[in-house]
Amino acid sequence: IFNKFQKRKLLVFFWFFLKPVFLAGIFAILFLPAHRYISAKLKRPTLSAVITMFIIIAIVVVPLYFLTNAAVSQMIDFYTENKTVGLQIEQDQLVNNLPLEWRDTAIAVYDQVSKQIGTWAETFTVDFNALVSNISNFFLFVFILLFSLFYFLKDHHQIKKFADKLFLLPLDEEN
Repeated sequence: IFNKFQKRKLLVFFWFFLKPVFLAGIFAILFLPAHRYISAKLKRPTLSAVITMFIIIAIVVVPLYFLTNAAVSQMIDFYTENKTVGLQIEQDQLVNNLPLEWRDTAIAVYDQVSKQIGTWAETFTVDFNALVSNISNFFLFVFILLFSLFYFLKDHHQIKKFADKLFLLPLDEEN
């Protein structure tokens, strides 16, 4: 029914929604002991799931946010310094102070380094623009992740029963 291109687009579309669900499942499994402890103390599964989600956000998301913010800040500083300042050594200054037999090699190296710095700056600009344009995708990803995580924590008993019925065969049916 679908050609190869349509199958790929469909897979990419579903993969976008499945990634946060899988990640929420991993977080739910990792933090299930904390959720059970909180649930045993409070006796309210919805409130326990919300508190566990806030714990996950505090342990995982907040440090990740600060690390990402610091890395992006460093990249922006590097880009702005190299965009406005450029390479401080002029080609004539570099070449005139070298022996004659090294000058051709030095000019070639200087050209390659200048070209590479320009390529890095251009790549950074394109990647940064892509990051800014994908902010809406990020918020949708986070929403799906938190929504899935909430229900994985709140209804983990029912999900486990369903998975057991779906994937495990009873011993008396094997004979």
